[in-house]
Amino acid sequence: MKIKIALLFFTAALILISDVFSQQDSSDFKFITHKNKKDSTLLPFYTEQGDWFRNPEIPSFVFQGPDKKFSLGIGGFFNYTASYDFDGISDNLDFVTYDIIVPNDTIQKSQFQMYANTSLLYFKVITKTSHGNLVGYVSANFRGDGNNFNLYQMYIRYIGFDLGVDWSTFSDAASWPVTINYVGLNSMSDALSTLIRYSYKFANGWKFTLGVEQPEFNTAFTNTGSLKQTIPDIPAYLQYSFGNSHVRLSGLYRNLFYRDNISNADRTVTGTGISMTGNVEITKKAQIFFQGLYGKGIGKYVQDLSIDDLSVTPVSAQSGELTALPVYAYYGALQYNFNSKFFTTIMYSQLKVQPDNFYSPSYYSFARQFTGNFFWQFLPAANVGLEYNFGDRTNQNGQNSIANRVEFMMQYNF
Repeated sequence: MKIKIALLFFTAALILISDVFSQQDSSDFKFITHKNKKDSTLLPFYTEQGDWFRNPEIPSFVFQGPDKKFSLGIGGFFNYTASYDFDGISDNLDFVTYDIIVPNDTIQKSQFQMYANTSLLYFKVITKTSHGNLVGYVSANFRGDGNNFNLYQMYIRYIGFDLGVDWSTFSDAASWPVTINYVGLNSMSDALSTLIRYSYKFANGWKFTLGVEQPEFNTAFTNTGSLKQTIPDIPAYLQYSFGNSHVRLSGLYRNLFYRDNISNADRTVTGTGISMTGNVEITKKAQIFFQGLYGKGIGKYVQDLSIDDLSVTPVSAQSGELTALPVYAYYGALQYNFNSKFFTTIMYSQLKVQPDNFYSPSYYSFARQFTGNFFWQFLPAANVGLEYNFGDRTNQNGQNSIANRVEFMMQYNF
């Protein structure tokens, strides 16, 4: 049903577009095979390009108004990925260290998987105004239930404001190293949030951004109950950009609202976080990517912890009460470009949780991930990659398991 709705939406959009442009004799439609940054048709899309490496948002199909103040781009990518786990399994379509089976499954130690449901379609509209570009963007992939068409991002951007569904203000997509593994590294802050935010550029290369984002928190601990959240998450960052590099300092405040079923009282847990992220071009061929993060009660914003939203733990001596779960996480990556079409990256990532006065033998303690890959752009719009992932998970009782995965990917951007 969702696919039918999406196709209906797509067809209706094309009919509407055709009708609009049929009334403007000098409007233009282009199919672009070679995406040159100097092409005036594509220039607005390069100006408003996203930071996510998997989807650069440079379309192949562009409608442009007669005065060139209006542009509509239709694009996306087809992605095919195959993976093989050996000597331990991450029980997930993606390589997620949280989902490494502990203790190791002695019967099943390998698995083979293939998928294409990360393939994505987007529409991007850019209108030039006297106050800057008005941008509208919507994308969807096939990662809904049963591989159904699923809303991924949707936002409107104008005069410094962003409204919609986008990468969280606490996430720094430009600091993520390129991976075949769709969810990246286990310590990454990569949350998608419904938000409103404002960015202000000042001085030379400096930018400050403040956001208000949809809060999400549920508790499954004994003697507690989930409540509707009443205060939004509030992230902010200060960023300095220089050349092809940047460094960002981010902060986050959360207010987690829940029910204490022992005392029949509504309670809150305060969550806070801070991170330093960036990418730095150290030579014309080499670039480093990094993150260092510490926080309490911010499980939603850390890739490995967002699986079960590990934000809180019970207070052992006071049944019905919760406290924020401390976590620190970091990663570092080095990318080396042999030429404009072939590069390799090696990376290491780790995170650890440190619950206060709480012990459960099978409770997650820490995990590590090592990843290395190669990518080759064999055609202007197509690339292939090969990647190796190693991960291990350790629980509070010291039990440890590992997993290994080799992945192959082919992606065609349009």
